[in-house]
Amino acid sequence: MTRHPGHTAQTAWLRRLPGSVRSVPGLEWMILRRMPRAVALATAAPLLIALLAIGLHDADTALAFERFRSDVTILLIAVLATLWTAAFTLAIGCLIVVVMKGPAYVADAYELRDAESPDARHGT
Repeated sequence: MTRHPGHTAQTAWLRRLPGSVRSVPGLEWMILRRMPRAVALATAAPLLIALLAIGLHDADTALAFERFRSDVTILLIAVLATLWTAAFTLAIGCLIVVVMKGPAYVADAYELRDAESPDARHGT
């Protein structure tokens, strides 16, 4: 990789394409800013519902209570896994949009040895 004056090894691969512009930020930044609070609320709500359900459950026997508590715990884990996966997927999508809206960068050239005659190697 060729180095340009003023570029360190870390930023040498992050050279902006001259004349490239950055698009206006949109919905993706609003979603990313609200994501921590939304994940916290999406985690707290099922936890509170599960604790309330377990606390208010009137079981006849200890075995029935344990079975109910186990069912609620499994359901809680499933709901939290689904919510966290959805939030993570949404955050990845927003980050992709942020990168795509950002300025263009110069890519390193990839020399093609058979660029002049691509089929010569295959004998056609």
